[in-house]
Amino acid sequence: MKHVNVLFFALFISFNAFAGNLLKNSTMEVQGDWLLNNLDATVQPTLAWGSATIKPTAGAGNALYVTSTVTNATSNIAIYQAVTLSADSVYTFDAAYKYTSIVQSWCEVYIGATAPTTGSDYTDLNGTLVGKIGGWNLPTSTDGTFKLNGINNTFSPATTGTYYFVVKAGATSWDATTASLELSIDELSLTGTKKQTITPLQGGGKLVNGNMEAQGAWLLNNLDATVQPTLAWGS
Repeated sequence: MKHVNVLFFALFISFNAFAGNLLKNSTMEVQGDWLLNNLDATVQPTLAWGSATIKPTAGAGNALYVTSTVTNATSNIAIYQAVTLSADSVYTFDAAYKYTSIVQSWCEVYIGATAPTTGSDYTDLNGTLVGKIGGWNLPTSTDGTFKLNGINNTFSPATTGTYYFVVKAGATSWDATTASLELSIDELSLTGTKKQTITPLQGGGKLVNGNMEAQGAWLLNNLDATVQPTLAWGS
């Protein structure tokens, strides 16, 4: 007698124990654990932590208010902190923002293996871009979230270890025009979930009526067709 043996696989989706927000002082009320670096600029944007000047609707409480106005100059700053990430997880970024002026200016978010350094810009050569708004790619809303108005907001580290979460903001003018930046960001979050894994169940199993001698437990459906193939069980 014939038997059809089948090895079944089960899909398990699990979550990291640290599925909560990995960022410290993420409400932007105080600088706290955030580090600062001017990168390649001689002019630094003005930062007002815990400001009520412009408050994103999706935020909570006050926010970090960032402003910069330059003519024939460039302002730039990295606001960053170290985070420990695991290679078996995928990380998702989001934050609330609101702006009144983005003219030849930007607010970009990166996750990279190296920390920002004085004298060098921080770009996609240094890390993965997970959020971006700016004068060259204005979001559809002046008041919203990066998740709904940005680009791909996930990051998958190649190895487990220390990474740097970097928010870069600034403005640039090269032709005697005035470049300006005025925005607030609030409620930054970086959360992780374990990657999906496929784990085989132990052993094999026999299907009922697997010998195909009779239809038995097999169910039929024509799917999207009006014509059904002819079946001859036990032929």
